[in-house]
Parts: sequence; structure tokens; C-alpha cells
Amino acid sequence: MEIVEAFDNNDIEAILSHVTDDIEWQMIGDQGIQGKENLRKFFSDHADMKIISCTKDYVIIEGDRGSVSGNVQCSNGKGQDFDLYYCDIYELKNGKVNKMISYNVNKK
Repeated sequence: MEIVEAFDNNDIEAILSHVTDDIEWQMIGDQGIQGKENLRKFFSDHADMKIISCTKDYVIIEGDRGSVSGNVQCSNGKGQDFDLYYCDIYELKNGKVNKMISYNVNKK
């Protein structure tokens, strides 16, 4: 899935090019984002947060749904790194991501 590579490369414009205008992103236990422009604002507000490395231990794609899970290391640009287990679930509409659900668990 190209959107996963865009996240890995911290390529915000590529991420946005792979989502619908009415994208829903639910970060379980945290916040939800509705709409492409709100997603753009989220990335702008968190511009210092970058993925350093990411594994893809499981990738499942079936029809218009996909899931990727593994480990991710992020930095907030202020000397703090975060090591997380993650699972992202995607639903597509007309070839673009219409819904994302993210589960993240701190490894510490």
C-alpha cells in the first residue's frame, strides 16, 4: 500500500494524495480526525514528529480493506523518541483510503 510508504517517508503530501476528502482517522485511545483538511492541519501541528524506522511484520490486503502491523520508532524533534507497537487498518473507497483505525502501544 503506497500510503504506508508515504507514512514511512514522512511524506505528508503523498499521504494526503492517497486519502479521500472525507477521510476518517481514528486513533484508538487518543483522537479522531475527520476530513482531508483537518488531517493536513494535524500534520502541520505535529510537524516535528517523524518516523525514524518502521517494520511491517504483518500485511493483510483483501478487497478494499488492508491492515499493517509492526514496530515503529518516532522522534518528536525535541530529543524524545517513542518506540511503539502499531496496527493500522485501512478501508478504501474508489482506490483511496477513506477510513483509518490506528492502535498504538508504547513498548516501554
